[in-house]
Amino acid sequence: MDKETIDQYVLTVVAMQDIEPERVPDNSIRGKNWLQKIMYIASKSHGDNRFGFKPHKYGMYSPRLDEAITRCSQNGLICINHPNRDGPIHITAKGKEKLDSDKCEGNMLLELQAIKSLLNNLDYRQMIVYSYALFPEMAKHSEIVSDFESWRVEEAITMYLKGSVSFALAATISGLGRDGFEKHLRDGGIEPYSPLVHTKVIIPMKRPEF
Repeated sequence: MDKETIDQYVLTVVAMQDIEPERVPDNSIRGKNWLQKIMYIASKSHGDNRFGFKPHKYGMYSPRLDEAITRCSQNGLICINHPNRDGPIHITAKGKEKLDSDKCEGNMLLELQAIKSLLNNLDYRQMIVYSYALFPEMAKHSEIVSDFESWRVEEAITMYLKGSVSFALAATISGLGRDGFEKHLRDGGIEPYSPLVHTKVIIPMKRPEF
C-alpha cells in the first residue's frame, strides 16, 4: 500500500461519523493509541495485515501508520491536541478538502466505522483491556501487560454494565470465563442478566458519512 493510500485511511477514520451521529456528533479520534488499535482490529476483522502491525511496547503498532499520522499532521490535514500526551485527533478544513474515501475499500470502511464507534467510546484502560484481551498476540511485548492483568476484570464489568460489550464478550475479556465472571458479578451484588443492562450492537450497513 502506498503512502497516499495510507494517508487516506488516516483521514477517513478521523473524519467518519459515529454509527449514531446524533448521539456522538464529534468525529475526532481520542488519540493515536486509539487510532492504531482501530486500524489493527478492523484490518484483522477484514482478514489481512495491510498496515504491517507488529507487537510493540504499546501493543499492536504499525510504524507505517505512525508515519502517516505524522505526515498528515505536518501537512496540516489533521490536528493532534497535546501530541506528546496522546490527545484527540481532529481533521482540519484542509484535510476535508484532501479526503478521498474512495481510496479505501468499502468493506474495510464498514469495519473501521464499527470499531471506531466502539473503541472511541472507551476510556484508556477499557481500550487497552479490550484490545489486549482479544488480541493477546499483540500484547506480548507491551510495557503495561501487568497493568492490563490488574485492570481486566474491573474494566470488563464496566464495559458490560454500560452496554459496550455483551455478557459473553465481557466474560472472555475478564479472563474468568463465563461461570467465573457470573459468580464474580453475583459476589459483588450485580445481577448478571439484569434487564437494566442493554448491549447495543449496531452493524453498519451503508457507507459511512463524513
